[in-house]
Amino acid sequence: MWKNIFRFRETGFCKKFEDDPDFSESRLRRMFYVFLAGWTLLWFLLPLIFLESSFIDVLENIVWGSNFQWGYDKNPWFGAWVGYYSYLITGKSLWVNYLLSQVFVATGITSVWLLARKMVNSRQAYVAAVSLAAINFYGIKSVELCDDVMALGLWPLIYLFFYKALNGNRLRYWLLVGFFSALALMTKYLAPVIFVSMFIVMLFTPRGRRAFLRPGVYLAGIVLLLISLPNLIFLIENEGTAISYAFGRAGLNPQNQSLPLSVNFNNPLCALNRAAGVLVLILLPLSVFLCRASSAPMKDEQYRFNRFFIVIMCWAPFTLMLLFSLLTGGKINYSWVVPCFALTGLFAVLYYRPAVNGFSLCLFNTIITGLAVMFALIFAIRSTWHQGYVKLYCDYENFPSESFAMMITEAWNKEFKKPLKYVIGDRQTSCGVVVYSPDSPVAFFNANPLLSPWVCPEDVGRQGAAFIWYGKADEIPSFIRDFVKNYRRVTPPREIQAPRAVPAWFRCLTGRDPLPVIASYMFMPPDMEVSGTDADNEDNTNLTPNVDGDNSKNVCRSS
Repeated sequence: MWKNIFRFRETGFCKKFEDDPDFSESRLRRMFYVFLAGWTLLWFLLPLIFLESSFIDVLENIVWGSNFQWGYDKNPWFGAWVGYYSYLITGKSLWVNYLLSQVFVATGITSVWLLARKMVNSRQAYVAAVSLAAINFYGIKSVELCDDVMALGLWPLIYLFFYKALNGNRLRYWLLVGFFSALALMTKYLAPVIFVSMFIVMLFTPRGRRAFLRPGVYLAGIVLLLISLPNLIFLIENEGTAISYAFGRAGLNPQNQSLPLSVNFNNPLCALNRAAGVLVLILLPLSVFLCRASSAPMKDEQYRFNRFFIVIMCWAPFTLMLLFSLLTGGKINYSWVVPCFALTGLFAVLYYRPAVNGFSLCLFNTIITGLAVMFALIFAIRSTWHQGYVKLYCDYENFPSESFAMMITEAWNKEFKKPLKYVIGDRQTSCGVVVYSPDSPVAFFNANPLLSPWVCPEDVGRQGAAFIWYGKADEIPSFIRDFVKNYRRVTPPREIQAPRAVPAWFRCLTGRDPLPVIASYMFMPPDMEVSGTDADNEDNTNLTPNVDGDNSKNVCRSS
């Protein structure tokens, strides 16, 4: 029955569409560009309409990039530079981050399409690329310009030029492989899983082994090394804080390696389960073609190479993560797998080789459109009603950063008659104040020079600072207690409150304010000298020091 349904072509539009002699090339190309433009516009406009504040990674990249470094405590430099300088060039506008996130997404989908056109026919290439829209990483999760979204564009570029380099062995392709590999590595330290996958392809294919005898691959390595070298030096000079952060996110504490053996199996299984949940929706549009496969024989050497190339580049990066988790017991964070499935559609098309006709392609486009509408509705409802009025915990993009920034800056200016120079707090609270404050202060994350190497703690003592934290006045974080114990006095903590950040039009629509958010702040006045004596500290606010360690080292680190 299903075969008869999918072979049905009596509908006039679909029949005409199939019989069009221009169907396989120019019309498919136009269809692809129309899809790409529509998809880009949709996910560029949605956050502008339904978000009042911005995502933490967007704000964090701006804060990082405003302090020039060859690396930061969590990531290398590329994402921070892209986020900050685009923000600066556009007059400190946040909309450009939403546009750039879709530029990276569109670049990745286009790269998959171009790669697919070299392996399968035009109709199959269209299906391989457009089916990625069913993966939520390319929709709901793509609106936040962060390292994971940038990887959605950079990783497929590497796949495309690596394939071209192996097949054409032209020097410019190898140089592009090296260049985009370096950018991928300087975006996120996860990129080596691609390099290992590429090495497997080269080692186990004849044309890959031949590439070792030519200079291209070595020149690509030199390009990669030269672009990455400043960051390597930065890591050495800053005690490898970014690497320590990555291991901490994976739950691997160097001081406590006694993890139960069950963790080594549970964490990979958990990652597999989440990946399956992400990929299950791509089966919906691809199922349109399951009833008919191409009968054309494809047994030549090029086809065998293509199959091996795709199976390795599609699945090896994720498999390597699973292997890491199995051996170490480390967790695989959800965000780490975002760029791993760019070739999923091409893998399915290349192995199954569906016979794509006009009717099935119409049905495929209808399903993709339906998923786009569904994802858009989920994003709109979640960003406004659910996160603003229902959810107990306030998400980053609904945190009233702008309101708090204006309150704190106004209070500082009124009290000290000078611009606010430093803001001390965790990332969620301090990044928002720094970006939205008219004084453009400098962030000092957790009062720790390792997290903010551009800050000199002694200068903070001279210029003064605003401390901010999420919670009530008596819930002062330990890192603030540690820092202020060396100074004469700080102002008493003050609580501030603001409704969650929800667009004004939606608040008017509902007729009531979103749930409130409580934060607290206090000031360390400017021109306070550092002191270690008890007499100098007698006027301090009553803050109990944290004896676990001192986060403030009176050492000025160069930028």
